[in-house]
Amino acid sequence: MSNKKQTRKEFRKEIKQPDEFVTQSNRAIRWASENPSQVKLGIAAFVALLIVVAGIGIWNDSRHKQSLSDFYAANELYKRAQWEPAYEGFVELADNLSSTPYGQLSNLYAGRAAQELGRDTEAVKSFRAYLANELESKPIEQLARLNLARALAAAGNPEAARKEFEAAATIQGPAGPEIQLALARHHESTGNPDQALDAYLKYATETPRSAATNQVNARIQALGGTVPAQAPPSFPGNIQVSQN
Repeated sequence: MSNKKQTRKEFRKEIKQPDEFVTQSNRAIRWASENPSQVKLGIAAFVALLIVVAGIGIWNDSRHKQSLSDFYAANELYKRAQWEPAYEGFVELADNLSSTPYGQLSNLYAGRAAQELGRDTEAVKSFRAYLANELESKPIEQLARLNLARALAAAGNPEAARKEFEAAATIQGPAGPEIQLALARHHESTGNPDQALDAYLKYATETPRSAATNQVNARIQALGGTVPAQAPPSFPGNIQVSQN
């Protein structure tokens, strides 16, 4: 019986005591009323933070719009084959707005414009700047590495060019056959006939019918290889034409 009375007393005592949240809230209100100047400073700091965040958002939006406008202007020159002003426009955009998507993409276009101008060293620099970014599109990376390899070869750096050709060849993309053929020709031009033959044979096997087929077959034979047998062409309805 005494235990029950004691429990009830304790229960009543707990009910009379305010919970922790209410206690802390009352303390906060009391502190605020006693320290109005510090409260004003805290509010001012919070407002300043909101202004900074908003300012950054507006600044980023402005940079994005500027990069889009500059890229469009340079690209119009590029499409008209006005390589010099196009190159200068892309380079300026890449230098001034490198953190924006269009600023990064402009490096790729600057590299191509530099190649058209015969400025292979500048092309290498631009392509490498583009590839230094984290790229989401593998086909575009493949094309960038192909162009970098060609620029390196033209700039007199065949070993670095070979590495880029081989790196591009490992990437899945529409330029695969073009890269394989470029790699074969690069091996042959740098005095590596065995590697050239292997690359030509791979191209002939994977791309049996193309505009370069006759030329590739001629190079295979010239290097002492045997042209791979081709399957007869197929037509709709699974009808095949015998070559016998």
